[in-house]
Amino acid sequence: MTNRNAAVNNWSQPAMFPPAVIEVTLRVGAIAGNDDYQLELDWKDPSTDTLLGMMSRPSIHRDDIHFAIGQAMEDIEAILEELAGPF
Repeated sequence: MTNRNAAVNNWSQPAMFPPAVIEVTLRVGAIAGNDDYQLELDWKDPSTDTLLGMMSRPSIHRDDIHFAIGQAMEDIEAILEELAGPF
């Protein structure tokens, strides 16, 4: 069976059963003295430490970071809904 997530470049993960827990990590990278940030999302099955997917948004201006974090939270919800659906 394969689970597809169209929101993530048609990423697919072969799986027999959906993981009971999906760990999603949002990282915000910043460099002192620079007005740009970077966001990175990754999600994995913590029971096997298997990376299920990741995405990155490089070069987000300081004035846009709050909006970008809000968008990342929406992406997290979409990822979880997709992975929690029927396999």
